Amino acid sequence: MKTIGFRATASKVFYSIVDDNSISDNYRLVAVECIIVPFALNFPEQLNFLGITIKDIIREYGVEQAGIRTIEATSKNKDIKRISFEAVIQELISSSSVKKYLASDISGIHAKLGIKKDAYKPLIKEKGATHSGIKLAEYNAEERDAILVAIASFKL
Repeated sequence: MKTIGFRATASKVFYSIVDDNSISDNYRLVAVECIIVPFALNFPEQLNFLGITIKDIIREYGVEQAGIRTIEATSKNKDIKRISFEAVIQELISSSSVKKYLASDISGIHAKLGIKKDAYKPLIKEKGATHSGIKLAEYNAEERDAILVAIASFKL
């Protein structure tokens, strides 16, 4: 089974696709990519572009479960573009072939991963961090978020 994890910013959407490796207990990282939302498009066109692109990705990889890391409710930096991108992703996932999905902030994600909340941030920031057999060190913070969300999506 393949899962996809999303992490949005105000100008990009990071995603990772993870496959459960039937040979071992570890997961296999299939893809870690970034969708750059074109600035040349007006805002509604950006949302449309994002929706079409994500729909194609889900179809291409045969994704069965998905997750998105949403902005923290207590965040002081509530960027309307990021929130809008997250909303488009959630709407698209809910109306796609994806069977189950998770839309959560760090609290829900760390619980699905089976780790304590204070263990999540080091996975995002520390050099040499690994989780479920995936070496996170070569990825930036947003890519790591997307990877961890994809892994958490297996637990739905």
